[in-house]
Amino acid sequence: MTKLKLLFSVSCLILLSSCKVISKGTMCEGNSPKFTKHEYVDLGLPSGILWATMNLGSFSLEEGGDFFSWGEVSTKKIYGLSNYKLGKGNDDDDESLTPTKYNDNPKYSVVDSLYTLSMEDDAAFVEWGPEWRMPTYADFLELIENCKWKWKKINGKYGYKVKAKNGNWIFLPAAGLRYNDQHDYRDESFYWTSTLYEKNSRAARLLYFDSKMREMMAANRCSGCTIRPVRVDKAKR
Repeated sequence: MTKLKLLFSVSCLILLSSCKVISKGTMCEGNSPKFTKHEYVDLGLPSGILWATMNLGSFSLEEGGDFFSWGEVSTKKIYGLSNYKLGKGNDDDDESLTPTKYNDNPKYSVVDSLYTLSMEDDAAFVEWGPEWRMPTYADFLELIENCKWKWKKINGKYGYKVKAKNGNWIFLPAAGLRYNDQHDYRDESFYWTSTLYEKNSRAARLLYFDSKMREMMAANRCSGCTIRPVRVDKAKR
């Protein structure tokens, strides 16, 4: 599968001003043993959003972590259309996905007009607990517009150091993408948002980057992409 088929559209103009890791620990609420301590960074963003220091499924700043299809809350060996939980499709036809949830096109299925993942379909919420969620399209735009982005190598892994005006920063590693049983584009990265692509329900919004560019795009929902959780400062809710 080519990147041109995978990435549906470059649909927004990125304004790059682009976060010293000073992080705080937090114990997620909940009864499940998976709700353990996760660190976050206050980047001083207008929204009050706090960004996790690591990707979902990662144990260090530079690890890519786990891969998820959009709206799924567990990993798998194959990321294809035929085993996508929120739609049906043929693995031999990249455009055959018929969404069964999060759909605004009657041509595909029943229209539900849901444009943001519900809690039960948000991997960050399910894995880390109720204080956490996946970032929205707007959250990534805020990160892009309010921080400085510098391509950097940490412990042998490339990615972006995203530094805020208050001096705090996070590192977003380039982790590649999984499609079917392949792990491709390892020097690039694809970070899911929780936002459906408004022009095509078969796709969802994501942040794409490599060493030269960072853009908000959309990709086939069954693709296996990484997730960087966020949380909201209670004082700013």
